[in-house]
Amino acid sequence: MKKQTVILIVVLLAAVLIGGAVFGIVGFWLPYHRAVSGFAGDCNITLHQQEDGSVLIQWPEGNNADQYLFKILDPVNGETEYSQYISGQTSHTVNGLLAEGERTISIQTAAEYRFPFAKASRLRLSEDAIQITDTFTPPEIRDIQWVPDPDTDEVSVTLTMDERCVARLYQVSGSPDTPVDSFTGGHTVLQFGEGQKWRVPAYGETYRFAFDAYRQAEGYTYYGLMTDPVTLVREDLLGTVLQLNATGAKNNQHTFTWNETKGDYYLVQQREAEDAQWQTLMQIPADGDRTYITSSLDPYSYQQYRVIARREQDAQDQEPVAQSETIAVQTGSAVIYSTVWPIQDLEVYADPQRSESLGTAEAGEAYCVLDLDNGMFYVRYQDGYGYLDSNYCMINLSEFLGSLCLYDITNSYDSLYKIHEYDIPTVTGEVIIGYEKIRLGADSYLVPLLYPTALKLEQAALTAAEDGYTLKIYDSFRPQAATYALYEQAYEFSQEAIPEDELPEDYTPPETEPTEPGEPEETLPPYTYELYMTDNGRYTLNYFLAKGRSRHNQGVAMDMTLVDSSGELQMQTDMHDLSWYSETKQNRNNANTLAKIMKGAGFAGLVSEWWHFQDDENVNALNVPALWNGVTPECWMADENGWRYRRANGTYYTDCTASIDGVEYRFDESGYVID
Repeated sequence: MKKQTVILIVVLLAAVLIGGAVFGIVGFWLPYHRAVSGFAGDCNITLHQQEDGSVLIQWPEGNNADQYLFKILDPVNGETEYSQYISGQTSHTVNGLLAEGERTISIQTAAEYRFPFAKASRLRLSEDAIQITDTFTPPEIRDIQWVPDPDTDEVSVTLTMDERCVARLYQVSGSPDTPVDSFTGGHTVLQFGEGQKWRVPAYGETYRFAFDAYRQAEGYTYYGLMTDPVTLVREDLLGTVLQLNATGAKNNQHTFTWNETKGDYYLVQQREAEDAQWQTLMQIPADGDRTYITSSLDPYSYQQYRVIARREQDAQDQEPVAQSETIAVQTGSAVIYSTVWPIQDLEVYADPQRSESLGTAEAGEAYCVLDLDNGMFYVRYQDGYGYLDSNYCMINLSEFLGSLCLYDITNSYDSLYKIHEYDIPTVTGEVIIGYEKIRLGADSYLVPLLYPTALKLEQAALTAAEDGYTLKIYDSFRPQAATYALYEQAYEFSQEAIPEDELPEDYTPPETEPTEPGEPEETLPPYTYELYMTDNGRYTLNYFLAKGRSRHNQGVAMDMTLVDSSGELQMQTDMHDLSWYSETKQNRNNANTLAKIMKGAGFAGLVSEWWHFQDDENVNALNVPALWNGVTPECWMADENGWRYRRANGTYYTDCTASIDGVEYRFDESGYVID
């Protein structure tokens, strides 16, 4: 064989051997060599408990991994109890395999490779595996105690779980997949309110919270199931202790406020005595303004108030959800909305500093007080408003002092004036001139008294009340016209002789000297009503009825008596007994008690009348004039609801149109002006 041929054969064989080696390396060794996979970095496994009892197991993505070999092993003998190649995902769900005691979870990565001419790919498993071994008891939350605290706007949460577990809180009504808090030890506190994580729910708003637990151990985290949601509404953060607060305001208005409690609505209730029934004044919804403002309460009246909270479905006889303590309100005098009359013509000023005159208010004209500022009454005047000097105005006691005193102005319907037991014709039982507009209705009267004097009377009445008495006023301002008329009528009657068959039982004719025979018998002078009234001239008619001007005409005198729980106290005579029997020398204890009260307040009395008391101090200091004519109630009257017009008979225009001072006004059914 030729040498060249041998060399060629050797070269060809070498080429074949080299090509085979290259082919083997490229076709077989290199794919296998490249099929290397594994885990890098954080290799923790997470387990998620499922509702059906299965467990979703997740692991990190492996490098160059095409599949994963998932196995569950018995750690005692190393036997494989379950294995599964998983492709295209890094999670697997198993059912029941982890509930049989301690187990090992093993996860290996696998990379695919293929040899030349092979029909299927092969897998090369990683040399290392993620392995965790434990008793995989699912984390569980039990016995959730959810306790809202109304005093702090907090919810205390206590739950039972494994000591190694961490609980997580979710706001289901928000982002349910994102926990908003986590805690250990089985206890946490949720805080609501301004500056806290959660605001207090609005009415109609519901918060829904849920919990889950997870356990962290070496190499894995196991998440349990989320609990059923617990709900929180606004009422859960509200208690059942209702605290009612009261603040006084001008003119006997009171404002009541209270804290928010459980319940669907609040009832504001009032009663006038301990044994009286509660009356509901207003119903306020739970989300309403928890404020109640009274109207201007009657002066010197007593009321009790309370607030109760109820649910819509509650029966009326069912105990309320919450109930406040009872608050008693004792009102005082009421200047605002009282009627006043100037005792003389008065300047009306634009401001309480009297910087500008607006005109003149005529004596005896009625006004309604809207305010008292710097000793000046603020009133409606003509088509605007102005200020009157309160020192020279009479105020209606029945509106100013209310039930602090009692009133029976008998001169307005059935005068009591007598000369002891003898009626005075055209006076006794009649309406006295100037009193025609004083009686407004049964037990309702105008009782004018100078305002500074009324303030002194208030103190006297309070002193009487402390001793268990009430002052009962039979007369206050008396028009000078009435004084003149009364004097004239009483004087004319007093000059008449008392008929022989009507002589008083204690009348004893004066002894006369016997006459000589033939001389005419001495005739006794007639025993007149005046002699009877004045104790045979020891007094004069002036002691009982002023001939010209009296303190009553100046609005600073009153005729009164005392009342206790049994009624009027017994005095030495009836009221307005114009005789010496009424003199204070004959005062009994009751009359002395009355005098002590009135004189203690700065009033003076008359020696001839136990019932009469007058304010000399103010009448002298102010030089108060007398007013000739009587007064009427006719004027514009205001209250919190608006303006009404009171007519001379004491009634109001209602549901009509009326012309007043040339202006047409419309009045609603309650008598208020319609704009």
